[in-house]
Amino acid sequence: MINIASSKESDNFLFMSASSGMGDQSDSLAGCQEHQLLGTGASSASGLEQQASQQFHHNYDTINQSGPQDGYNISSGIFQQSLSDNLQTIMNNSVVSYTKNYYQWLHTLADPRVESWPMMSSPFPTLGLFFLYLIVSNYGPGWMKARKPLELRWLLVFYNLYIAILNLWITCEVCYCSYKLNYRSFCQLVKVSDDPYVMRIANAIWWYYASKGIEFADTLFFILRKKDRQLTFLHKYHHSSMFIVWWTAVRFVPGGSAITPVVFNSFVHVLMYTYYGLSALGPKVQKFLWWKRYLTIIQLIQFFVGVSIGIHLITSGCQFTRWMQYVFSGYAFSFIILFGNFYLNEYSKKKQQNEQDKQKNGLVTKPQVVDSAKIKQT
Repeated sequence: MINIASSKESDNFLFMSASSGMGDQSDSLAGCQEHQLLGTGASSASGLEQQASQQFHHNYDTINQSGPQDGYNISSGIFQQSLSDNLQTIMNNSVVSYTKNYYQWLHTLADPRVESWPMMSSPFPTLGLFFLYLIVSNYGPGWMKARKPLELRWLLVFYNLYIAILNLWITCEVCYCSYKLNYRSFCQLVKVSDDPYVMRIANAIWWYYASKGIEFADTLFFILRKKDRQLTFLHKYHHSSMFIVWWTAVRFVPGGSAITPVVFNSFVHVLMYTYYGLSALGPKVQKFLWWKRYLTIIQLIQFFVGVSIGIHLITSGCQFTRWMQYVFSGYAFSFIILFGNFYLNEYSKKKQQNEQDKQKNGLVTKPQVVDSAKIKQT
């Protein structure tokens, strides 16, 4: 608290301080002086000083008793808003507020038809499952280290066949509805309407997104069976990122050109999970599954096609949501790099290594020249 003196000199000092810095209050004091002079014509300077001092004390006590409020701040000499207003100002200028405003702006771009669908009203449930997946995939193998691997043969058979059937339905549903709507082959805008076929496409794309969450079980089964070698960066990146990317697609573009990667990838997944389901039946069936290598080639082809279509849409001026075109194209390109590297390591380098091993073991040798003289001697 400021010590306020009672002497005339202190009053003069306070009066001068108030007059020099109090803005609206100094104007009011000047008004009081003018009114006093005009009203009486004979007020003394000391009387005016005394009035100013009393007015100053009154204002000071009012401000300090009520705490921070709208008005003049005695100690700082600035106009001070209330505490709540100050906090609101800070929030309005903060990263939190910027993020909030940006989120609200994105919400205006979202497709209103899917607002009430499961997992669609907010990104946070999807993000929560995304981070949970990362935690389990990274720490799950350590948890299983001292435990025996589980035998999940028949569960794997039914699970993989279920995923294959789900993807087959998605492929057929999207293709049929697109045909009924006369969709273009590649460049197609999202039709925001309640047309039954349009909504069926949106529903199929939602199921495609949901299937990516169901496929988290792939990783869980690897962990429970202690197949840690399968938990590569490619595997984790593929499963986790697909869930995020396709939530975005359903929320903002549940139709249009988004159907192209849905159809391609769903068809490939029919082949993949059919293979996985049959492979789970055991060695008696596995020996007939010679086409595993070609699954990776088919995957690479779909990504090359995806990038090519994406570049075509961008360069041709297709009006399908531009930022989503970049997302799809860049995402497909990342898989070209990762799956291409996987193919080289899994097949090309392994083939070279096998040939080297055969040569070392004497299974593959250079042709030997037989001396004809020795043959005659024998």
